[in-house]
Amino acid sequence: MTLSNCERVLCCLIWIGGVLYSIYNVFLIRKEFTYLEDTYNDFAEGWLPQMPKKDVADFEWETVMKVFRTTAHYFIIHVVVSEYLRSYYIQLVPYWQSLISIIFLLQTVGLFGLLSILLQSVTFNYISLGKRKLVPWMTTGLWMTVVIYLKSAHCAEYLAKYFHFTEVQGYIVMLSLCWSNLRCLSYCLDDVQEKYKFVHFLSYCLYLPTLFIGPFIQFKDFNENFFGHQSTCLRERFWQLVVDLSRCIFWIFITEMSLHYFYINALAYQPEILQRMSNWALYGYGYCMGQFFHLKYVVFYGLSTSIAKFDHMKTPPLPKCIGRIHLYSDMWKYFDAGLYKFLVTYIYLPTLRTSQLYNKIFSSLLSFGFVYIWHGIEYNILIWTVINYIGICLENICNELVKLAPEVLNSSWRRRGLCILCSPLLAASAVSNFYFFAGSDVGNIFTHRIFQSSLMGNAALIFFLYGCCQLSLEVKHCEQNVYAKKKIS
Repeated sequence: MTLSNCERVLCCLIWIGGVLYSIYNVFLIRKEFTYLEDTYNDFAEGWLPQMPKKDVADFEWETVMKVFRTTAHYFIIHVVVSEYLRSYYIQLVPYWQSLISIIFLLQTVGLFGLLSILLQSVTFNYISLGKRKLVPWMTTGLWMTVVIYLKSAHCAEYLAKYFHFTEVQGYIVMLSLCWSNLRCLSYCLDDVQEKYKFVHFLSYCLYLPTLFIGPFIQFKDFNENFFGHQSTCLRERFWQLVVDLSRCIFWIFITEMSLHYFYINALAYQPEILQRMSNWALYGYGYCMGQFFHLKYVVFYGLSTSIAKFDHMKTPPLPKCIGRIHLYSDMWKYFDAGLYKFLVTYIYLPTLRTSQLYNKIFSSLLSFGFVYIWHGIEYNILIWTVINYIGICLENICNELVKLAPEVLNSSWRRRGLCILCSPLLAASAVSNFYFFAGSDVGNIFTHRIFQSSLMGNAALIFFLYGCCQLSLEVKHCEQNVYAKKKIS
């Protein structure tokens, strides 16, 4: 499905121009905070005296960055000792990787946090011996209930009072339990208990680089670290590690610098400012929220997979830029490839008995039900999940309609028709993500704005999103062509 060069360039300019102008409008909103009282401690001093104050309102970003800064020596020790043991005493690698993670957790989250995470692993290892596929899922439900309780204010107050548990420690434990839960399920459902010892399972669950920030790595991919063919030399892997970490440091710098000039996270706590913003500024703010979320996980997953690749791991690719993805399915497939692989491998495909559309819709329902529970049963998460599920279903229906399009339509018109159908879905996808990024209040502001805008205002929005769809398709086709050429060569 091709377009003329002129039309392709025009669509790209429409989308890129709209994005740049909307971002400029978001930049101007910074002036609103000049005389606004910092009630929630959302700001810190800039890097330099002459720089604006910095937005520090995103708890996840600030917490994970602080943990990495204060515990970087653990990751260095992990890499050095693991490499030495892999060369001379490979059978000791799982013991070492379990030990260094336990020491890390003991210092970071204390004895209570460590025991909580270890108890989950021990529980799953015990039930895996029963060979029943339903029991691991029931155990997952139990531990997800524990995680949900950990999020509650009552639990946080209790832990702070009796265990001197800080908010940061609680958050790290919660993240570790969530990611470890996926790994425990992978181990149980892959049915590999007879081949490996408990220490292999424990080193997989507690693997330090992916312990609390992900991404998900399937057990069989992880296991190649110990028993797979390792042909890459140390020098080559070391320089790849340097390149990967340098890329992460670059994006950390860009993200931190942008927080001095774009108050993306602080704006989420100022609904009165959001309601006064023009369409250009509000939609630009939504785009900036998405880009910040994207960069955050490029950094998180980049740091963890850089070390994992050095350890011979087969890691999922980093998130693709959201500014060049227009389909719900592609967003799930390419943003968090590890989580997507988990959903497809352990939920979607096992329940997909036929290729009929109704069966696909049912399997998708089960997958999104798990996503909702795993992310936390909160109202804004429910809205995000439901809209995404409906979007996936509508996308499948649209694909069927395009296949039934009259043969008189050439490939160019089929592509235009597909982008016209996808543009409203892209708008709905964006709004659902705003519920996920910033909560119900912010998501409702975007929803009300779309429904209250004039016909011309919404037509302009669809017009620019149409350009995004065309750009996304063009990039996707280019990637497919490059992949095909590599496969041939």
